[in-house]
Amino acid sequence: EVPAYLNAADFAFCLHKPHKYSHAYSPIKNGEYWACGLPTIIPENIGDDSQIITQTNLGLIISKKRLNPNIRNLNLMKSDSKTEEIRSLSKRYRSITTTLSAYKKIIFNKY
Repeated sequence: EVPAYLNAADFAFCLHKPHKYSHAYSPIKNGEYWACGLPTIIPENIGDDSQIITQTNLGLIISKKRLNPNIRNLNLMKSDSKTEEIRSLSKRYRSITTTLSAYKKIIFNKY
């Protein structure tokens, strides 16, 4: 039922608060949002996700400098072509292969 509820939304929020260790986060929910094609509003410095959104321009970054994101930009991202681009983020960054590779590096120290 979760995909049905997520797909009813126009955008998603990542509500993690940035701090000195937040660069090490990997919020699972963001991958789920992306799999549903949802542009995400996320604070800066949250794992790789903030950087991915900055590079792809498929969501909005909230920073201390810019506390009020332009919501109209998120609505523009809800076109079918943008939805598919956002879905591709989950395949690229949250696939089983990517996750398995990361775990091997961490657990078996195989870089």
